[in-house]
Amino acid sequence: MKTTASSLSNPKTLRCLIRQKSVIETPEELVRQEILSYLLNTWKFPRHLIAVEVSLKNVCTIPQVPKRRIDIACFHKIDTPPILLIECKRQKPSKKIFEQVLGYNYFLQATTIGLSWPGSIALYRNFSLIYHGYLSDLPEKKSFFET
Repeated sequence: MKTTASSLSNPKTLRCLIRQKSVIETPEELVRQEILSYLLNTWKFPRHLIAVEVSLKNVCTIPQVPKRRIDIACFHKIDTPPILLIECKRQKPSKKIFEQVLGYNYFLQATTIGLSWPGSIALYRNFSLIYHGYLSDLPEKKSFFET
């Protein structure tokens, strides 16, 4: 997409499915909304148990947490550690991005972490890949999490 002066002053927006507000349409935001749609509509994840663009310090009880934001965090219950963290990228993430998410998880201790890019997702548990493929082919929620 070519950037012009008018596109910078009048960026396209879309409505976030969780935050219920308009956000600037970026490639990462499109991936984020694709994942949120899947979590809500296919996995039937409760809306109130999904956090988007949340600060680590808001979901972690450990003091001295770095100032970082998580793209998507999903919880089994309120006031518990997340069961799933997902980092959304415009293209297939690098090893550096994987290490970034591992760093977030050092503080949060989610059971599963994910990296997502347009149409695809990779999920990891205990540093092992448990799913890599198209979002549309992702198995049912119950194959990943106890409900």
